[in-house]
Amino acid sequence: MIKKILIFILLLAVISCAGAFIYLNGKQPVRSGELELSGLTKPVNVKYDHFGVPHLTASNDNDLYRAFGFVHAQDRLFQMEMTRRLAQGRLSEVLGKDTIGVDKLFRTLDIGRFAVKWIEQIKLRSDPKMIEVMQSYLDGVNQYVANGTRPIEFDILGMPDHLYTLEDIASISGYMSFSFAQGLRDDPLVHHLSQKLGENYLQDLGILYTPGFEQIPVDPLLTENVSASVSKVVESLQSAGLVHGSNSWIIAPSRSESGQALFVNDPHIAFSQPSVWYEAQLKSPDTDVYGHFLSLVPLPLLGLTKEHAWGLTMFENDDMDLYAEKVNPENPEQYWAIDHWQDFEVRDEIIGVNGEDSVIFQVRSSRHGSIVNSIFDGVPGGKYGLKSANQPLALWWTFLDTDNDMMEAFYLLPKANTVEKAKLAASKIHSPGLNLMYANKMGDIAWWASAKLPIRPKHVNPKFILDGSSGKDDILGYYDFSHNPQQVNPESGYLYSANNQAADMGDGLIPGYYSPTDRPTRIVELLSKKEKFNPDDMKKMLMDNTTPSAIFFKHVSLPVLKAANLNKIEKAALEEFSRWQGNHSPGEVGATIYNRFRMALMRLAMQDELGESLYTNFQFGFLMDRSIWRILDKESSPWWDNMKTTQVETRDELIVSAWREATQFLKQRFGKDIDEWTWANDVKMVHEHPLGRVAPLDKLFNVGPLPSEAGIEAINNLMFVQVGDELKIMMGPSTRRVIDFGDIENTWGILPTGQSGIVSDPHYDDQAVDYSKGKFRHHYITDKDVLENLEEELILVP
Repeated sequence: MIKKILIFILLLAVISCAGAFIYLNGKQPVRSGELELSGLTKPVNVKYDHFGVPHLTASNDNDLYRAFGFVHAQDRLFQMEMTRRLAQGRLSEVLGKDTIGVDKLFRTLDIGRFAVKWIEQIKLRSDPKMIEVMQSYLDGVNQYVANGTRPIEFDILGMPDHLYTLEDIASISGYMSFSFAQGLRDDPLVHHLSQKLGENYLQDLGILYTPGFEQIPVDPLLTENVSASVSKVVESLQSAGLVHGSNSWIIAPSRSESGQALFVNDPHIAFSQPSVWYEAQLKSPDTDVYGHFLSLVPLPLLGLTKEHAWGLTMFENDDMDLYAEKVNPENPEQYWAIDHWQDFEVRDEIIGVNGEDSVIFQVRSSRHGSIVNSIFDGVPGGKYGLKSANQPLALWWTFLDTDNDMMEAFYLLPKANTVEKAKLAASKIHSPGLNLMYANKMGDIAWWASAKLPIRPKHVNPKFILDGSSGKDDILGYYDFSHNPQQVNPESGYLYSANNQAADMGDGLIPGYYSPTDRPTRIVELLSKKEKFNPDDMKKMLMDNTTPSAIFFKHVSLPVLKAANLNKIEKAALEEFSRWQGNHSPGEVGATIYNRFRMALMRLAMQDELGESLYTNFQFGFLMDRSIWRILDKESSPWWDNMKTTQVETRDELIVSAWREATQFLKQRFGKDIDEWTWANDVKMVHEHPLGRVAPLDKLFNVGPLPSEAGIEAINNLMFVQVGDELKIMMGPSTRRVIDFGDIENTWGILPTGQSGIVSDPHYDDQAVDYSKGKFRHHYITDKDVLENLEEELILVP
């Protein structure tokens, strides 16, 4: 791939500036005039506002969605193709050997083959009109593929054209579901730590031993490598928009200044370029919705009509289990299935690799699912990967159930103007687990934890690798949707979701990978400060960048540091840290000190137990964020002692050591002037394009760097990883939406970069600066507003 890119760059250098301008200008989307689109029964009007958002008006739904497919493709075709290839394990065909690991993961998950069976079932039981509009959308996309201008990325990579199918939409839905799932990443790590360290260590991570659950022994080399390898593969997917977390809260009419519901949502997704969401307004006699759409998905996952609105956060329930299968010592092609030896199902997968020989590998499956060991071939071990002949790990996943009616849920939501209709839609979402947030103009507010929740045996702790041979750890069935956490019109006058643990519904807490209490604590705190709220209050809350655990961090560490024998710069930094209020504004020095101090302290506490490789993946993940509260508050935690020394280290000793290390690092990085240690200087936001990982294309395709006003587990949330000395921001709000049903024409939102995926288009990055500064723009939903903010108008004709 790199060779192709370099050749393309050299060709551009040879072309004159005028020639390059003509080439790039020829890639611009057509947003004015008149174009023919086969299959239409009547003309479709497409008005583009000054942010490049299309507002489509058609005489029927089939025409509407056919036109939408066309305009969506001309703005985002490269994103569509890359997401399809990712979901189906076909990236290496165009990107080369660097993505073989990603392709092996998704081939093993078997999303592509499952999509075929899933679509067959959907056609049998879903509303035929849904299939019609999805087919119409695909026809519009494919007409653009056949007749439109190829994106510049297609030219660089030499990508072939592809005509899209319903199975491609289903595959992308599978990728989205995987991006929500934590089990494949965290369960091997938890099991590894349990076997290596014991129960006392896990208790401080919030992972408690389940009485009666007998952990099966698993090769520690296997668990360590599975965890590390999956983390490495997942990290490489960030520019594809992995989902990490979200906020949403809804204010009832009794707590709103307008006397109507206030709706707020900001899903947290890995930054990518183009932005994950594509906005469009679709209008026909049967449809009227302003929606946020994923690549190649014609159904709005977030939406607004004049009568209701809905949004999403991650439920974070555990819908993946890993089972260790027992192999027949006389025949490695068989495993023990409760009471008999059963043959593994075996299939060959062939991954085409650009510029290299194809990679051929076998995937085996048990009654629980695909054996994941084959993803990690190359690690010494056996025919099928790391000791997989002796201890295969099978992945069970709720998503791989053809009863999943997730697509129908999002088809129904644009027409769900009552609580009853919305609840019906919510009940159809099986996987991924989502918190569906809902409000309507009648004053109803509601939340449903939407997922098909498995009934596990009481003794099972799904955070560990389970016994696949005896059947005693198998799921027993699924709960009815009435069992799921949900609430409608609460007496408190508000609802919120921030990926936090839902309440016990009578059978114990639902297993999951829930976020720490920072964001929900802060949301409740801010909603308790006044009786009534308006949209400006909601915007301010969305940009709140105070991290509650940072305040607790200060509370514990300040007395220790004030008693320590510090040098001049360490004392000066302590004075700054003492004044800091836990916020992450760009000019804050305390934010930089806190984050570097936190990183140093946790590394000193935990890296000796985990090892350098595992700690690298652990330090910015779910378990770390949930563990800080517990470990910091417990002086007797075994994590404070360094396993590699003979003496017993204490929490206070490590606090002082970490402080010295952090201040020394910042002095070397920014100099002795502490005023230069600002959050803006330490972290910057870059929205990375899939080709922007290669210089000099990063200068062409990436958006940024831009300052950030966000913090880890603040309401304005971010996630970063350390690359060398740099903190690279990976994730943040993918959109911010504020809707007041008392003034529905004045709704607000923002995208991280822009509507367009065309690099030469002004709408490629025209929202990026405003987004970084916490500003909002209007969503135009009335004909009057659209006309007043009209930029271009396109007529699609039969």
